[in-house]
Amino acid sequence: MILEFSVENFRSFRSMQTFSMIPDEGKQESVEHILEISDKYQALKSAVIYGANASGKSNFMRALQALRNAVLTSADLGPDQRIESYMPYRFNPRTIDAPTVFEIDFLVEKVRYHYHLILLEREVKEELLLFYPEGRESRLFKRKGQTFEFGDYLKGPKTVVSRLTGKNQLFLSKAARNNMEQLESVYRFFAQGFMPIPFLDNWADNYYIDRIAKEMINARQSAKFLENFRLLIKSFDAGIHNFKSEKHDFPFLEKTMKYGWNTTFSTTKGIGREALFSLSKKNRPVLRSCLF
Repeated sequence: MILEFSVENFRSFRSMQTFSMIPDEGKQESVEHILEISDKYQALKSAVIYGANASGKSNFMRALQALRNAVLTSADLGPDQRIESYMPYRFNPRTIDAPTVFEIDFLVEKVRYHYHLILLEREVKEELLLFYPEGRESRLFKRKGQTFEFGDYLKGPKTVVSRLTGKNQLFLSKAARNNMEQLESVYRFFAQGFMPIPFLDNWADNYYIDRIAKEMINARQSAKFLENFRLLIKSFDAGIHNFKSEKHDFPFLEKTMKYGWNTTFSTTKGIGREALFSLSKKNRPVLRSCLF
């Protein structure tokens, strides 16, 4: 269970932003909304993230996903391979090459853990894992660059694993892959404990956008469907007020696709939402161009 999550210098988040599931003592939370985990920990049962368009809601989900992916995939990175979870804020010269920071507090079997990670494009700058047995803070490991320090609680081939850990790999990932049992439960938390799925991301956008494209093809003569779709796009408040669709032949795609579809969106603003732009990003033969 996630208790708190913080991110800094990631996509649209320049400064540190924190999401907390810990009840605020200054507010009178309803007891129905609070989960009593143990005599030491409470957490909110649910939370809602809301805000205006382009306020960072999707990027918050992507930040969770980026941390999870870093833990699950970094052990497979080759020397000098790029860390995909490094996505700095690019609208300031001071942050474009600065580290990205992730912090997460979570519970595994009612024990609290704190994981701190600082990344550059091809290097792990810092990595720290604390846990709180009996409520007292204890360090499992601490890393700065390729210098590692280990707490007394951490058992197993920690020195050997640290030597196997590349500068772009996480010690947590390497340790779990090399049978350090104490860290396997933490690794499983990232693998199974939560799974952020941003809207229109990866497999989801291919499935839903393909369905939309086929519906548009099947409904070319349906003024009602096209008008409803226009109103739906307009309701996203991305500045798009209309669109038009034209059918094209793509002879070079005959073996894999029987149709092509070019869609142009008209807009009253100079920007477009990424979720809409993804209509063209991975399905160019179907919805080939989005103009914002």
